[in-house]
Amino acid sequence: MVVISASICNKNGKILVARQFIPITRLKLEEYMANFPKLIESGKQCTHIETESIRYVYLPMEKLFLVLITNKNSNIIEDLEVIRLLHQVVIQQCQQGLDDKVVMKKAFDLILTFDDVISCGHRESVTMPQLESYLEMDSTDEKMHKKMQLIREAEAREFAKKQQKEISKRKHDPAYKDNMKSMSSSDYQANPAGVGPAQIQGVGSSGSNAGFQALNKPQTSNYDDSTQLSQAKKIPGKAMQLGKPKKQNELMKDLQKEKLFSKPQDAYVEETKAQETIAVNPLLENVVIEIEEKVNCSINKDGELDRFEVKGIIFVTLNDPKKNNPLAQLQFNPVKGFNFKPHPELDKQTWNKQKTICAADKEQGFPAQTRLDAVRYNYRSKDEGDLPFTVNVFNSKKQNKSVITLEIELNQNCNLSFKSFERVTLALSWGNRDTDIEVLKIAKNQQLEQDQKNDMLLWHVSNLMEEGSSVLSFASEKIQFEEIFPIEVRFEETYSLIDLGVTSVQNVSTGDALSLKTIHSLTTENYRITE
Repeated sequence: MVVISASICNKNGKILVARQFIPITRLKLEEYMANFPKLIESGKQCTHIETESIRYVYLPMEKLFLVLITNKNSNIIEDLEVIRLLHQVVIQQCQQGLDDKVVMKKAFDLILTFDDVISCGHRESVTMPQLESYLEMDSTDEKMHKKMQLIREAEAREFAKKQQKEISKRKHDPAYKDNMKSMSSSDYQANPAGVGPAQIQGVGSSGSNAGFQALNKPQTSNYDDSTQLSQAKKIPGKAMQLGKPKKQNELMKDLQKEKLFSKPQDAYVEETKAQETIAVNPLLENVVIEIEEKVNCSINKDGELDRFEVKGIIFVTLNDPKKNNPLAQLQFNPVKGFNFKPHPELDKQTWNKQKTICAADKEQGFPAQTRLDAVRYNYRSKDEGDLPFTVNVFNSKKQNKSVITLEIELNQNCNLSFKSFERVTLALSWGNRDTDIEVLKIAKNQQLEQDQKNDMLLWHVSNLMEEGSSVLSFASEKIQFEEIFPIEVRFEETYSLIDLGVTSVQNVSTGDALSLKTIHSLTTENYRITE
């Protein structure tokens, strides 16, 4: 048994977390994972797929897949045991829900756990209870440290309360007031000219004569000075207040500055949450640009085109909040009929002149870790020359049976740039009935499958670009020709019809180049052949 990689991806093959156990290039791994969703056959319950060189062992997890990539010589039974154990680990780690954000948040924990289960491509003899103890990482020293920290915090709170009580007692203590008066008296003696702040502030409107005498009477003794000072103090006015107690919040701030009182536990929790919100996964690129194009078409069985449309969206995702102001230069073939509409947050002048994605607000940039639909574009036509292929449907009778023949033929002179079709699927409406078809003609590299869940008959056509055309013919007693409509046409490719791509991405403020990942997707959204 040799496990090449263990990864978690979404239904489109986008890797969220991946751990490689033997040397493999990143491009090769991404190629394997991009091909994985295309190999999954609907309606089958098997959880492994074999290709010419590797084997996929997978388990669906809501909207995600847990995938093991192994060589073809590995023991499938051990592979299934390993993926079940990894599945339990993922469920335990992602208790908040199995979605992209939770998996990305728990990426490092998942990778460390994968290493505990698999080492150098081979399974380790560990059980789930052992993995739980490894993940918990219980430490007696850590517990003692936390207890001592709580004790210190409690002592600091008690000390702060005692200090506050002492300050409040001193405020009402007569001895404390006499001490303050003696301090004021000594200040007065140091100023024989009588220009102290207490004397000046003691001169009020109701006692101006007394205050004037106190300021101008010559000194005779210390006793007289103190008597004069006390008389001046009794004069009403806004005198300077000594020993005014601080408010509780100010006292707590002073104690925190002197490190006598630590922050409460709630403050640490809030700081931890704030750090978690700005956490960045270093395994991801700074900028991810997804180019999605969807084809819609409505055509009748006689080949008359009613509607043909291509809708495209350029999504931009910034994984690093500190690098959320990119300048992405795009390049594409200017095909007549394609209309572009940039997002309001984009700099439209830069887009119109240079076809560059840049934030209108250079200081704020784009929101980080958000999938922003930066640019939308579309193409509408009623020209049959835009169709990538034509589908002809014929009907005849043979011994009380309906003979239905379908022919798909590549349009060699297509106006749009359809580069390849690895797999085209035609889905015929089947109805809820027993299977009684008799296949009369089908090519060797084509497949015919019945989707019982959706009551459809699926015809898979591979390598249409190389073959040029393909024919399917079958007979049935129960199926009528009109009942197979509408016929849905499906395909999924990884290129752009206008060769849209990103040539460079850099930071606007610093000019540094940013790491980039570009994903292309060309699929059908509503491609139907009607009656």
